[in-house]
Amino acid sequence: MAYLFLLDCVPVFPPGAFNNPYWISIYVRSEATAKRVGNSIYVFLRDKTLEYWLRNRLRYCIWHYWKKPDKKRRSLIRLGVEPGTAYAWSRTRMGGWRVAKSPIMGTTITLERLQKRGYIN
Repeated sequence: MAYLFLLDCVPVFPPGAFNNPYWISIYVRSEATAKRVGNSIYVFLRDKTLEYWLRNRLRYCIWHYWKKPDKKRRSLIRLGVEPGTAYAWSRTRMGGWRVAKSPIMGTTITLERLQKRGYIN
């Protein structure tokens, strides 16, 4: 029910904007949203379930941004995963959302890294 309320308050963004971590962070911080619905949206955004969903959505977008298995492997190695494990993880047959919730992205794209990049407050 609260999710439908959130959808009613979405400002106009380009098509596919919520597949891009940049636009997700813009939406969360948007002044236009604060003016449209007041502080109630920020109370809702502080809810742990939505924060959890946003973090997973950001991880999902990053995983799909890498596209090819070799890019995924190189990126995972840069993030500190051992080469053999990175190879296995990059060739996983799990879907993007399942990867975002798994240790593959949870251990590499941590909350600290997301905060450092400016995606999450």
